Amino acid sequence: KLRDKARGDEKRWTNFVLGVERILGKQSIMGYRPGNEPREFIKVYCAMPSLVPGLKRQFDEGVMIPGLGSVRGQTYESNVPFVLRFMIDANIQGADWVEFPRGTYEVRQPAKMLSRCSMEVDIFFNKIQYTQQDDIPLFDSDELTPSYAALFRENRFTGYDRIGDEQSVTLGLSSRFLDPQTAEETLRLRIAQKLDQEDREVQVDGPVETDKTSPVISEASLQLTEEWHVEFFNHWNSSLNRRELNGLRLSFQDSNERLLNLGVTDRPRDDILQGELAALVPVNDQWHLVGRWFYDVNNERSLETLTGVEYRDCCWGVRVLSLRELTDDDGDGRLDAETSWMLQIVLTGLGGFGGGIDRLLERSIPGYRRYDD
Repeated sequence: KLRDKARGDEKRWTNFVLGVERILGKQSIMGYRPGNEPREFIKVYCAMPSLVPGLKRQFDEGVMIPGLGSVRGQTYESNVPFVLRFMIDANIQGADWVEFPRGTYEVRQPAKMLSRCSMEVDIFFNKIQYTQQDDIPLFDSDELTPSYAALFRENRFTGYDRIGDEQSVTLGLSSRFLDPQTAEETLRLRIAQKLDQEDREVQVDGPVETDKTSPVISEASLQLTEEWHVEFFNHWNSSLNRRELNGLRLSFQDSNERLLNLGVTDRPRDDILQGELAALVPVNDQWHLVGRWFYDVNNERSLETLTGVEYRDCCWGVRVLSLRELTDDDGDGRLDAETSWMLQIVLTGLGGFGGGIDRLLERSIPGYRRYDD
């Protein structure tokens, strides 16, 4: 059943459950009373932490286990984060000491540091078979904004309403320069391109994609101070030998969760010179204001305005956003302003409901992080 519901890389796995162990003579803390009879438990070892939620749902519905028959009912520790579970299994407590045996490490002095940069080569193979998805409603899926990171994503779309078919290999090269005293990153350079072997039939809107190569995407990030850094990005169409996009962004982010992005992006193909202003402003420990503004310099008009407010508490949170953007709903080539409102309620550690507002903010405002992670 887990294999039937597998997505992405999970479809290539052969073993989803590594083992099942019967635990005898134990009692649950939930509802514990002295004198209760010991119960029998089943401990299941999954291949990956991402399989635990699906396995929990299967136990809620009932599963067949050889020798035990049909098993269903309450599950335990299925909502414990993987990192916490690892710390418990490894007997690591908060503010604990982690010991390295003598002779297994070396503290390198600055005078012995021969290099201050690293070089990494990334090769990403991706193969997802075509599946007809036109009968699935389209709610929150859209094409990913082109970027270095997007080239290494399994799915070409946001959300899960569309799973893009693909057979490709992405080649990437990155280098990081580190401060020899603090080991903090001062400069990052990276470049990548995706090579497609098959046409991409699954689309959100538009014809089948037949291009065999993606633009060559290069990015550079320079840390100016502890709070300020500047980014440059460029997209080059190697097939047509032309620029698709390039831009510059200056960012500020401090330990008080204040965030500011100022940027400009040039899209020669669409004749758009776009200005960007984004910010996250904490009013106090609970309330935060968030916003982003895209402005078309050539045509002197607002392309997109996003404003909102967040409330954060120890146990729950709420996000309210207003999004005003230009759309062509009639298909006549004219862009008309359209405003939508979004609401999301989050129960910390348990998830929430109200759509992917958190993912929208992460994509829209570089540096934004969900407080409920």
